[in-house]
Amino acid sequence: MFRTVPLVILLAGSAFAADPSKDALGDALPPGAIARFGTERFRNLDFYSGLQLLPDGKSFCAMLQSNNTIFDASTGLPTSKVPAARGSYSQMAHALSADGSTAATSKYDGIDVWNFASGAKILEIKRRLYSSENTLSLSADGKFLAIGGQLDDKAKEKGVVASVWDLEKKKEIAGVKVAQNSRCYTALSGNGQTLATWGYHSEPNQNFDKYDPDTDPNRLVQIWNVGNSKELAGVRVNGNIAAVAVSPDGNTVAASPGNGEIHIWDAQTGKRKWNLIDRSRMGHTLTFSPDGKTLAASSDDASVQLFDTATGKSKSITACPVTSEYVRIRSLKFNGPDRAIALISYGSTALVWEIPSGKQLSPAGGHHEGIAAIGFNDGGKEILTATATGTILRWNRAGEELGPFALKLPGSNASAPRSSNIAIFPGGKLLTCNTGNDVCVYELPSGVQKCALPSDGSYANRTLLNAARDRAVLIIPPGYSNNKDKPKPYRMIPFDLAAGTKGDAIALPPGEHMVTSLSPDGRTIIGIRRVIPEKGEPDTLLMSMDAETGKVNAEAPVKIGFGGSSIVFASDGKTFVLVKGDGAAAVYDSSTFHSERELKGDSRGNSIAPPVFSPNGQLVAIATGGSYGGGTAVIEVFDFASGKRLYKFAGHSQAVAAMAFSPEGKTLATGSLDTTALLWDLSAPAKE
Repeated sequence: MFRTVPLVILLAGSAFAADPSKDALGDALPPGAIARFGTERFRNLDFYSGLQLLPDGKSFCAMLQSNNTIFDASTGLPTSKVPAARGSYSQMAHALSADGSTAATSKYDGIDVWNFASGAKILEIKRRLYSSENTLSLSADGKFLAIGGQLDDKAKEKGVVASVWDLEKKKEIAGVKVAQNSRCYTALSGNGQTLATWGYHSEPNQNFDKYDPDTDPNRLVQIWNVGNSKELAGVRVNGNIAAVAVSPDGNTVAASPGNGEIHIWDAQTGKRKWNLIDRSRMGHTLTFSPDGKTLAASSDDASVQLFDTATGKSKSITACPVTSEYVRIRSLKFNGPDRAIALISYGSTALVWEIPSGKQLSPAGGHHEGIAAIGFNDGGKEILTATATGTILRWNRAGEELGPFALKLPGSNASAPRSSNIAIFPGGKLLTCNTGNDVCVYELPSGVQKCALPSDGSYANRTLLNAARDRAVLIIPPGYSNNKDKPKPYRMIPFDLAAGTKGDAIALPPGEHMVTSLSPDGRTIIGIRRVIPEKGEPDTLLMSMDAETGKVNAEAPVKIGFGGSSIVFASDGKTFVLVKGDGAAAVYDSSTFHSERELKGDSRGNSIAPPVFSPNGQLVAIATGGSYGGGTAVIEVFDFASGKRLYKFAGHSQAVAAMAFSPEGKTLATGSLDTTALLWDLSAPAKE
């Protein structure tokens, strides 16, 4: 679970709180929205964005495909964009010189070196790099570039070679054949004169009974003189190497297998200076201070420890402001002898913080990954938002974060273990989630567990509840089967929540059961299944079946196109809404599958969030677009009886994954993969 600082605390007294057109951070709300939960600042920045701290310690850049975007670390706002002369392939590795003058990125067919300030290309090196991190390393002044390598089966001379380029002269000045036979990584000293290499080695048909760790190339760091390409020393660590760093003057090398042990050697002689021990899992990244007197090491939980390189003593240990199993340091820069700034990415978010104070410099609060579920809680006073990995946050209607929402274990005050696949059902009375293989049902607003729905040791990827919340069905996908002639079927398990009983697991008809919906009375399941024949195109079938026996009542072919589709029963139980892969929506009779009317809107492509009905059943909301390059997501609200569109909203930069009407039906909440939720006003006269 993430530990977050509520936005309401950080922004208390903000002038924007009184401006209904802006959110808590002062960003404009889209037309029709009355609140935003969370922020898009520092969001949607992942590993492939090439996140790098800049020398001032107050800003960082994202090396995107078409530009370098500079962000203010304290506000999360972009301050400038510089066009970048890079190729059309996805970038895999990134490097930025310590002075911020020069950057390098790798792509599928080569390496681009460019002036960071102007974006002008300095040099293009035709060399393929399939691996990402640690394959590029720049000297502090940006004049020298070290490049790792991998085995090239087409090369005349076999072996893996690392090289160093003089970027002013635009020529290769050093090439070294390393001990590893698969790929190698590089660390270059600040002065560009000392190179360290390490990498991955594999032997075909290796006899592990004769394995010798003292000769294993995976544990070897080689140190080279760039001037003459001669090896200065070969040093070893006790495990596969996680990180290597060379001091700015090139006289010291540090390496770690990432298990809490850090080795420091004299680069010229290979003599070990220190074999440091610290907390477990420390040593995933290593960085020297500009004067070489301090070494920073980070753990896989993003905590950072500083060491005195002269004495080997620890100076400080600083925990990351956010705790999660998904955090990782992407860039670490010293801004003083014993002070550093760290940039981490977790989920789709970036966060900047100071060492050793632990002070968070970037805005805090909100979700750090896409929202997968949303619902109103406590009679509509609060809104709950949840991610796919189990983080649940509480918000008031003004968009202020109220803190995490805890699910309580039965018979104790302890919180439930980490959950996934969270669903908040219309009406805001129940929440379901996967805990292990079983599905647990919790009552709202208390968070007390109502019951557990055992799934017979299998993972249930869908939980269906009827409108009265007295019946449930688990849909369980097939596990792996190596029998192609008889693949395992999907199964369902029915539950009578009112009686507290569980039915037997029932095998469903062959094929992939893509989307499903349970009727309000809990007796019928409507769904789409795809059957792949041995020859020919797949058959996609609209299907109705008994929710207790699994008996198929009716089937009919249906064309849904590509992309995500969704289906949901209407409140009357006699009709349902189907949204196809292209975003087209229509109302169907649940017994005949006859299309009664279309819900004509501005379809923007596939739908992730199922349609939702207002509490009185008169309105239906549909969200399309925003994923797979589909642009801004569109939310449309229709009068269900006539099919007339009443409202059209747009404001999420990525797909909407969940929607919910307020209990009075005058507000619609939408949660998006862009990590935010928006509250839309339906009380005003209908307009687009």
